[in-house]
Amino acid sequence: MKIAFHKISRRPVEIEHTLNGCHLKGDIKRVSAHEVELNATLNGVTQLYCDRCGKSIDRDINTKLQLKLSDRAVGMDDLDTIEFADGFVDFDYLIDSEINLLSAGYNYCSECKSSSDELDIEY
Repeated sequence: MKIAFHKISRRPVEIEHTLNGCHLKGDIKRVSAHEVELNATLNGVTQLYCDRCGKSIDRDINTKLQLKLSDRAVGMDDLDTIEFADGFVDFDYLIDSEINLLSAGYNYCSECKSSSDELDIEY
């Protein structure tokens, strides 16, 4: 789902979007001419892989999001703003980004968390 930046008002508007088992719900509002603010929660379950043994594990997601979004380049001064150069807020991209953040960390299954082995298992 995409929403054009120029259609987002200064009054908060409720949004809801689901992608790959994850549900984004909250509101979005314009803060300035080129910046909007998203306050939402992301809930659901995503499939990750154990970094030690390679088993598939389900990870519950329950994350509060407070994001600044811009339709122009903000440069290196503001690393907390997500840029959408095409003029549209892309909610699929936002959900995928949050899931990718989870998968970038170390994820262990319950067996590997309790293991005392120091080496990873080759799979």
